[in-house]
Amino acid sequence: MTRRKDRRSKRRQLEVQIGIDRRVLSYIVDVLAQNPHVEEGGKYVGYLLSPSDSRLRGFGFGPNVPAMVVTDFLPSGPNATRTAVELQPDGKYQESLFRQLEQIDPEVEHLGTWHSHHCNGLQTLSFGDVAGYLRTVNKTEYRPNHFLASLVTRLPTDASERDWIDHYLFVRNDKEYYKINELVRIIDSPSTFGFVTGHSSHARKVRQDGQGDVACTSSSTSGLWYELPEGRKILAEDKSFFTKRFNGDMAATRRGGRIKLTGRVGGVALSITYPENAGASQVTVSLRSDDTVIFDIITELQWRRLAMSAALAAVAELP
Repeated sequence: MTRRKDRRSKRRQLEVQIGIDRRVLSYIVDVLAQNPHVEEGGKYVGYLLSPSDSRLRGFGFGPNVPAMVVTDFLPSGPNATRTAVELQPDGKYQESLFRQLEQIDPEVEHLGTWHSHHCNGLQTLSFGDVAGYLRTVNKTEYRPNHFLASLVTRLPTDASERDWIDHYLFVRNDKEYYKINELVRIIDSPSTFGFVTGHSSHARKVRQDGQGDVACTSSSTSGLWYELPEGRKILAEDKSFFTKRFNGDMAATRRGGRIKLTGRVGGVALSITYPENAGASQVTVSLRSDDTVIFDIITELQWRRLAMSAALAAVAELP
């Protein structure tokens, strides 16, 4: 029989750090409030960070150990079966949404799942839950070596409450699983997929075919640029460009409503800062050497790659 062991028993085997964006827990509470008498759930999505990824420190993680960063989840779907004792997600719907996320950012990963027992009083994962998660983490097509499973045991009034959700880790080629509440770090890593998953102030309504109707149009100037479909597409493209060009030494930061991507080569940093508001269209490409500003180029979004090429050419000329 598969047993859950305390995380201290084989901590070395876990070999992963886990962060969940704080908004994810709020989204979970919202879903539960809409369905208080039946089980609910969703599939976690986010990113795998390598042990050398510069973002580890920004999230408060230690060095030299990979991390799983959960930024969002796929809803259970319009055709899901929900009762007080069972949840069967709409698999086709979730698959369709995930393919859309991959088009936005090919680095996105399925990292696990959450579901609730708040309506039936069961305080642990069922035998069926455990068996299913063990099968998933050992599938060849499942890329991570770890699978995060979260279980809601009661309906909180606010996500900041304690002891309403437990977190378990399943490890490839390990027949046991681990309760890891103390190892999960709540971080600030907002979703870039909110307009697809519905977890955004500019979310779209998704039809059963997964294609969706736009609830807030891209011409709106009242929101944040990075929440619009165009902004998310550009960020995904540029993130991929920076990751490849700088061999993974890339960081994404946010100040207020502005997102900045920065890549580094030694002491030289190339960055691009995007618009804050949905109606804006200018970006700033900056090149710095240590603490010295070499130049800033302010240009339109459509010319950003030209400005970045100029900055990269300048890097080659630096002593």
